[in-house]
Amino acid sequence: MSFLNPWFFAGTLAVSVPIFLHLIKRERARRIEFPTLMYLRRISKKTIRFQKLRHLALLLLRVAAFVLLALAFTRPFRRLTNTASARGRETTAHVILLDNSLSMAYGDRWERARAAAGEIARRAGAGDRLALVEFSDRVLARTQLTPDAAGVLSQLSSGVELSDRPTRYGQALKAAERLAFEGASDRRVIHLISDFQRSGSG
Repeated sequence: MSFLNPWFFAGTLAVSVPIFLHLIKRERARRIEFPTLMYLRRISKKTIRFQKLRHLALLLLRVAAFVLLALAFTRPFRRLTNTASARGRETTAHVILLDNSLSMAYGDRWERARAAAGEIARRAGAGDRLALVEFSDRVLARTQLTPDAAGVLSQLSSGVELSDRPTRYGQALKAAERLAFEGASDRRVIHLISDFQRSGSG
């Protein structure tokens, strides 16, 4: 715990004020001579002890009030340790969007796209998580966010496949965004791998 105004701790010295007042205002026994005892009221020791306890409780309440007031002015707060610092590095959630629409079948586009996705998976650091999503005008998550890069590479090798469908980027990006924010990560990155056909933005 830290304090925004630690110098206000000096205010705790003010606790001496109620103690001082208590001491100077404490009733002192006075010796008075009476010619007769018939008009004096007998006070039991129990009553005297009760009064002393009441005065002590009042003193403690006053001291506590001064201490709490001083603490309030110091404005205490708790430092929250950054999770990335605690782990030693930032973790990243990688969502790989792989376009498998019909246009990706042209030339070597599909092989190059899978190779690019594989490179992302291989470069993922310790603690990072990956998700593989293939899309055309439909979206299919081949994996959810996982630290298993080998599983993602396996899907790229034998799981994903080309389709004969057109491209639609909008719904794929929305799905990737939802997926990226599942779980706790310091950073979130969406990798869009496509031939970027203009028709896909419609």
